[in-house]
Amino acid sequence: MLQNAGFTIRSHRLRCYVLMGFEGDTLSAADARCWQTVDAGFMPLAMLFDEARQPMQWHHFQREWADATIIGHKMRNRGKGLPLLPEKTPAERAGVEEGVA
Repeated sequence: MLQNAGFTIRSHRLRCYVLMGFEGDTLSAADARCWQTVDAGFMPLAMLFDEARQPMQWHHFQREWADATIIGHKMRNRGKGLPLLPEKTPAERAGVEEGVA
């Protein structure tokens, strides 16, 4: 329906909020939700749950999925064997153990 209205995936106008950092959430699970959003044809717009109480690791991770330039870089390099930013897991990039919210 949106494509019939003239919106395309390449236009990057279709955005979708992705909530992250809620109780029980992990960086890997949040990363997977963002990629699912990309696969559905939307650019993710990451939003932190209770932002003021989140550790800095979540803020850094959230920025990777809220900045259109960074997301575009990830999307271009996905599937090309190129690093998505940098060659680390989401937990390593954020500097925390997996599962720590």
